[in-house]
Amino acid sequence: MKKKLILLAAMACILLIGCASDGTGDTAEEQNEKKQEIQIYAGNSDSPVRALDDPDDIEDFIRNLDIGNWEKGSVPEDGTVSGQFVLMSEETRKLGQRKEDLRMEELCRLYLFEDSSCVRLELGPAESFSQFLEQSLSLDSTDSMTDYVFQIPEESAEALQSYL
Repeated sequence: MKKKLILLAAMACILLIGCASDGTGDTAEEQNEKKQEIQIYAGNSDSPVRALDDPDDIEDFIRNLDIGNWEKGSVPEDGTVSGQFVLMSEETRKLGQRKEDLRMEELCRLYLFEDSSCVRLELGPAESFSQFLEQSLSLDSTDSMTDYVFQIPEESAEALQSYL
């Protein structure tokens, strides 16, 4: 009886381990890693001038933003948009969903204004990311707006301008 239980348990383990693999050979870390992308648009253009999808390039972009030194601001009177930066991430993989079926979802848009170190941040529909940003930037969570204006460091504005 004991041998049968051990054999049954071993077979169940083999079966479960075999079924857990999708045949791609991805490690658990690779399977949980989300693809990210930043699409860069000049002015109010509908087509991107370039896209950043290399993790190192994205990390440099985020570091250049220097989010810790942003302060609430207002859009300049002659506020002409010089560029848009659309931050996107792969949707969260759900149980039973194949990696190939995942879509990219917009997290937020960042609008840079000409001759100004002012940006407008428009939060996208990705709820968890919006909550993260609101906490990171100390925004009032009771505010129903998904649109915020910030004064950013001059170096950050120059770095953003260099991407256009």
